[in-house]
Amino acid sequence: MDPPMYSTGPGYRDWILLPRSGGWYRMGRMHQGELVEIFDFFTLEFDAGGDRAKAFEIRMPNDALAGKGTRVP
Repeated sequence: MDPPMYSTGPGYRDWILLPRSGGWYRMGRMHQGELVEIFDFFTLEFDAGGDRAKAFEIRMPNDALAGKGTRVP
């Protein structure tokens, strides 16, 4: 992420998507080449029609919508 999610500490710039079932993902935080944290308090789902995602949703464990985004042309 640029800028990093948190600027108060190192290691908040590099992230990976960790696949779950049904097209859902969790975010994993990388620091110095190692996975150091998994954000398990939300999941992401991408609208993967075609070769690039057109949109995504962020859902909380109770399935409440926490955020969403769409690709800008």
